[in-house]
Amino acid sequence: KIKILENEKDAIYFSSRRGLGHFGSFLVHLGLLLIIVAYTTGKIFGYETFVRGIPGDELALVDTPYHVHIEDFDILYRPDYSVHQYISTLSMTNEEGQEVARGETSVNHPLSHKGHRVYQSGTGWMMDLVVREKGEEIRRERFYQSGYVYLEEQDVAIEFRHFYPDFVMVDGEAYTKTPFLNRPRYFYVIYEEGFSVHMNVAGPGQIIGYKDLEFQAFQPQLYTVLQVVKDPGAFYAGVGGMLMLLGL
Repeated sequence: KIKILENEKDAIYFSSRRGLGHFGSFLVHLGLLLIIVAYTTGKIFGYETFVRGIPGDELALVDTPYHVHIEDFDILYRPDYSVHQYISTLSMTNEEGQEVARGETSVNHPLSHKGHRVYQSGTGWMMDLVVREKGEEIRRERFYQSGYVYLEEQDVAIEFRHFYPDFVMVDGEAYTKTPFLNRPRYFYVIYEEGFSVHMNVAGPGQIIGYKDLEFQAFQPQLYTVLQVVKDPGAFYAGVGGMLMLLGL
């Protein structure tokens, strides 16, 4: 709209536009401040933990009244065997054992309950490991990929370095042909007194001997890694981001 300012000698015609633009800088700085405060609040008063397991496991969430039950875990593949999606089917129970939430969690689609979000974080392979000394069983536990089992009295450890579901050798290099259990092998390393003393590839059920010890791993299967987060500042960080966009 054109406005006129007149005096005895002159008439001044003027107008203005985008008056709200003067608030842009203010909104940008307000939004940035809100994001910083929300992030700090989340780090101080928020909650984060990681748990892992296989279907059938009940996992306690430390410092919360909740347990997560893993009912199923699946990986969806594309025709070229690249991963399309990881999906864990879960249920949550409170300290009285009552179910409070149920559903699937996948990448970017967490299961939520009262501010607690359960994210699909990762996966890997695990087996059941039996350790014998002079033919007598002395240890039985889960053997997770990228993990190890340490025998304190013997000062010996075995590491589960890598897993090949469909093992092939090409020019002296180990690969997996498909992600399916067609010819499973795992790469292990044995340590004694902190030093690597033996490494090789073995199949499930194969006995690995070292001195008086025998290691035998069975039943490879995928495990799921879940990230559990409660961030009281997340909503306000989102508001801050919207203010910044509006200001810009």
